[in-house]
Amino acid sequence: MAMYYNQPPPPLQHDPNPWQRAHPSMLGASAQVNGAPGPTPGGYTLYGQPPPVPPVVPPPLVAHAHHPSLGQHYPSPPSLQPPGMQPATPTKVPEHWHQQLLKAESCRAASQPHSRARQSALATRNQAKSAIPITAVLKAAADRAGVTISEHAQNVAPPSDAASDTAESDPPSASVPHSNSIPGATANGQHPSATVAPVNAQRFSDKSKAGGNGWHSLDIGGTRIQHISLALFRYTWLTGLFLNHNQIGSIPPQIKYLKALTVLDMTGNQLTSVPPELGMLAALKELFLFDNMLVTLPYELGTLHLLEMLGMEGNPLEGTLKKILQTEGTPALIAYMRDHAKTPPPPPERQFRSLLSDAERRLQDNDTGSETFSIMCYNILCQWYATPSLYGYTPSRALEWSSRRELILTETTLINADFLCLQEVDADSYRSTFLPEYQKECGYDGVHYQKPRERAAVQDEKGRVDGCATFYKTAKWTLLERQLLDFQAMAIQRPDFVKSQDMFTRILSKDNIGVLTAFENIATGARIVIANVHLQWNEDYRDVKLVQLSLGLDAIDQMAKRIAALPPRPLPGGGTGPTYTDGHRVPTVFCGDFNSTHESSIYELMSTGSLAPDHEDFMGYKYGLYTQDNGGPRTKFQFKDAYATVPQLTMTNFAPTFAGILDYIWFSSHTIGLTAALEEVDPEYLSRCVGFPNWHFPSDHIPLAAQFRIKPQRETRLTNPYLQSNGR
Repeated sequence: MAMYYNQPPPPLQHDPNPWQRAHPSMLGASAQVNGAPGPTPGGYTLYGQPPPVPPVVPPPLVAHAHHPSLGQHYPSPPSLQPPGMQPATPTKVPEHWHQQLLKAESCRAASQPHSRARQSALATRNQAKSAIPITAVLKAAADRAGVTISEHAQNVAPPSDAASDTAESDPPSASVPHSNSIPGATANGQHPSATVAPVNAQRFSDKSKAGGNGWHSLDIGGTRIQHISLALFRYTWLTGLFLNHNQIGSIPPQIKYLKALTVLDMTGNQLTSVPPELGMLAALKELFLFDNMLVTLPYELGTLHLLEMLGMEGNPLEGTLKKILQTEGTPALIAYMRDHAKTPPPPPERQFRSLLSDAERRLQDNDTGSETFSIMCYNILCQWYATPSLYGYTPSRALEWSSRRELILTETTLINADFLCLQEVDADSYRSTFLPEYQKECGYDGVHYQKPRERAAVQDEKGRVDGCATFYKTAKWTLLERQLLDFQAMAIQRPDFVKSQDMFTRILSKDNIGVLTAFENIATGARIVIANVHLQWNEDYRDVKLVQLSLGLDAIDQMAKRIAALPPRPLPGGGTGPTYTDGHRVPTVFCGDFNSTHESSIYELMSTGSLAPDHEDFMGYKYGLYTQDNGGPRTKFQFKDAYATVPQLTMTNFAPTFAGILDYIWFSSHTIGLTAALEEVDPEYLSRCVGFPNWHFPSDHIPLAAQFRIKPQRETRLTNPYLQSNGR
């Protein structure tokens, strides 16, 4: 018999068949005992079915109050309904918001001091204590909650001074991003992207940077700290940082130095705002700000293009941001903030920096016969490669080809160089935009070649295939010769290359090209060879890149010989132009996107003139004379990097995963003198950027430009030991 509050107890009676009586808890509040209905309840049933119990949530920290949930937009499950009332139909919660709520509960459960570190130690008790991964614990907790987490923080062994203010030294300089890279995928493997660097370097979280223990994550959660020590931002290798359930009121802007972070947990603090510098952490995949006091967010967070979960449950977020996060999820909110952020102020205009001493400058000014020229080199980022999936940190309007095209034209026409060497120029853009615009604005004519894949493309796609283009001022220079550097065809035609399986799967699988041209000065008869190349970017094919460069050097040598053999042309004012006794005396410039850093074999070959045939970058493959004993690639020209004397230049390619020098202007220093170079981009501006392209830079590369003088024949000096050999 069910008994209710506010009801006198019944008299004791003997039950002759106690084992036939059903248990009240199995029958519910309206259960019948011995076939008789119970009385109408006058209060809460004592043994009946209880109402639904909400999940247990850990109490908030002292001096911290939870704020109305963002999830109030969605009604909770209905409780007991009065008699005769139809239960309300629950609104279906979107899956992304369901995951937000589950993740919020998971983060709230980690409120004890060093909760994640303790659970990790428990889960990995039998493992080496030098490196304690927390991944297993996080994954187990997420599995219980039905949440998928990304692979992030691996270890939690804290540094002895991580939370100490005794070493408040300045964080490392970050005016220019790191030069590390994170492997990933690209569009058809043809182009590096925001998640793939054009060269392989050590990962952000390399153990050599993390110290002896190789730890990469730090758990200072639940310790009631009120401030974040600036010493923390020296640990730039951190991939996971857990500062949850403390009493932190603000995040220092120096957070921008922790560029390797993929997960940041600030749950259960007292944040009323987050700094715009948080948007510099472009590698972030999970940002948990649950249970704070955030009313809005800085739109600079729109650069967090890899963010999968922005945890905002438990914050009084208002307005459009709240609606987008609830209805569309994190990626949509990030895209909205990216496209609606204020356009930042432009950097100072880049100027030419003179590289001459005062005496040299006076000497050149007084030399009326001094002959000068200028050249610009620029990978403009082909419009078909600039997709939102590869450049998710770039505002949509800034990524549109119409916007980027105008910036490219403005940049290049402003420099107005004698020679303009562009890479990643598709045929449609060359014919419809660049050639007619340059002819009108600069008096240029041009030479353009596409990659060999154009031959296999369908008719409608042929114009989209990119290549290299070299433009020149027709009022000053006349074209003597031009040649396509088709590295695939050049490799097949070499008799010393064994037609092996390796050659077909490696050399012939990459269709990079270059443009080789030769010119003559109309007024003076001086001749010059200009090479413009775009080498393979994938470091897994560095042997291919090295062979491509070697083939290009051989082609330059052969063209220079042909140009030197031409008889001097009579000049308009009388007399004849200079004569060249050998090809290496012809002034030569070799520029382009080499996709190689200063530490590469490419740079070694260009700067020294030779490379060992057993160099490790050949990766053990055999490539004819290039890898034979007493052989190896070599050049007869004394090439010098035009920016070798500009140490301030720290990058030519700028993306979230990479910032470094990949583009070069090499000149034959025995025949050409360098007078000036276009200076670097303002470092202060770079310190506020995640990567290019953006509103002010239309490509992920920046243009290089240099001014030269052609040395008279009497000034040429031969110091390269290979200049006296016949070469190949």
